[in-house]
Amino acid sequence: MRRRSRVRGLVGLPAWTDRIVVHRDLEVPMRDGVVLHADRIVPAGRADAPVLLMRSAYGRGQPWRWLYGRTFAGCGVQVVIASCRGTGDTGGQVDPFAEGDDGADTVAWLRAQPWYPGRLVLAAPSYMGMAQWALVDAVPSDELVAVAAILTSSRLARSVFGDGVLSLGWLDWSALIADQQARGPGIATLLARAARGRRLARAQRHLPLSAADRVATGRTLPWWQRWLAHPDPDDRFWDDRDWSPAVARLDAPIAMVTSWNDHFLPWQLADWAQLPADTARRLVIAPWVHEDPRTGRLYLSEAVGWIRAHVYGDAGELAGGPVRYYVGGADRWRDAPSWPPAGTTERHWYLQADGYLSMAEPSTASSSGYRYDPADPTPVVGGPSARGTPWKSQHRVEARDDVLVFTSEPLHTPLEIAGAPSATVHLRSSVAHTDVVVRLCDVDTRGRSRNVCDGIRRVHLPDLASDAAGVHAVDVGLWPTAHRFDRGHRLRVQIASAAFPRYARNLGTGEPPAHATGHVVADNEIHHAPTRASHITLPTVSDSVVATLQ
Repeated sequence: MRRRSRVRGLVGLPAWTDRIVVHRDLEVPMRDGVVLHADRIVPAGRADAPVLLMRSAYGRGQPWRWLYGRTFAGCGVQVVIASCRGTGDTGGQVDPFAEGDDGADTVAWLRAQPWYPGRLVLAAPSYMGMAQWALVDAVPSDELVAVAAILTSSRLARSVFGDGVLSLGWLDWSALIADQQARGPGIATLLARAARGRRLARAQRHLPLSAADRVATGRTLPWWQRWLAHPDPDDRFWDDRDWSPAVARLDAPIAMVTSWNDHFLPWQLADWAQLPADTARRLVIAPWVHEDPRTGRLYLSEAVGWIRAHVYGDAGELAGGPVRYYVGGADRWRDAPSWPPAGTTERHWYLQADGYLSMAEPSTASSSGYRYDPADPTPVVGGPSARGTPWKSQHRVEARDDVLVFTSEPLHTPLEIAGAPSATVHLRSSVAHTDVVVRLCDVDTRGRSRNVCDGIRRVHLPDLASDAAGVHAVDVGLWPTAHRFDRGHRLRVQIASAAFPRYARNLGTGEPPAHATGHVVADNEIHHAPTRASHITLPTVSDSVVATLQ
């Protein structure tokens, strides 16, 4: 009879064993002489079980040994949690995400251990998930049994500087790493993060950004300085932190767990699309943010189910099809054979005069304007983040003078979308450097507007073609989503030039973002005319396709 451990019981998982043995502080030598450390957590009586390797930038103790070690060991695998360079009690200097060589050396050390049975599992979230992408190529293909990539991506640069705009969430994360260096990893450091809110808010507004690390932490952080010096995600600087080539070569069964409001989402879905066609795979997309406890329970459950299925042939804990995703608005999960689901149709919704949104192309020439002041950047409310509530009322944002709002008539029938919306905005600006933010919202029958998804594009307008009147067509990719607009609801599109503090504001001067301190007010004009038809494109799921996904 299977017993439940307290840890696995908390996350809703059955336990195959409740007895474990912990071997602490194993020495792991690196090629340059630095010694890292690892803990080995072994289910009692299963010293020959496959090994699950996790490389952690957050230490090996609590809560990680308690949460990951006991949970995964409880499903019948040995767990090795290895500390990354410069963290906790390990040697060397921390250089976040430069994990390729250390990952390969850790695999070489592991393969030389007498207790390693030649079968390896990788299952990790967030940074630890990135660190596992960094070592995948070092594992012989006949030894890699299963992979679970959770709330993570192989493409660091895209999550730091997506479409050329710095995500300020990485300043918060950098402050966490700095706190760990000062306090040591563990629960106390995680709790201290909650008290950093005001200091972080000052740092996010501080100019130049190259000094924001000192405002947030009291220290200059070398990696923050290096990242800001390379704001182009295609810069060769990022090559040793881009493991996407390994994704295309993976032939081990892989499960991916992500969320509509996770800050890695678009790039994890890019990883999904890059997997070889014959790779056994599963994709689960939840609705919550990166650190929501519900997301944690889901990904532990999915990872355990995947490990049991591909290590021990027990698929009893896997529910649903190859793709399982949550549909906002409908408050339900759908199963599909692929992502995005087959049979979606791209439908254009056009911006019109007087703030209307319609599927009919505009018949007359018109435009709408707003003034954007970097000293008072348009705030973002809701959406992808590490913590908090993702879907929020937009009434305060939509009341601002620097936000344009376009709203449809009430829907006669429900409208469901699934995939990545996009937009084309015809823009004329008084400045050469500006951002374009497009946000899709759902307005209910009481007039309450809530965000669904959004996107941002940083543009240097002289690089874009323009017509004789100086109007440029700007393409903006929105965050992937699945959402159902109910009958009687209305679609709404916001247009702005900032989403602060999720993204660093565009100061309009064209100076390097690390050192810019001045700013220029932008007068932006959005055109909606027959020859300049600004629009949003929605991947629409027909009722007949929805019926097959129930």
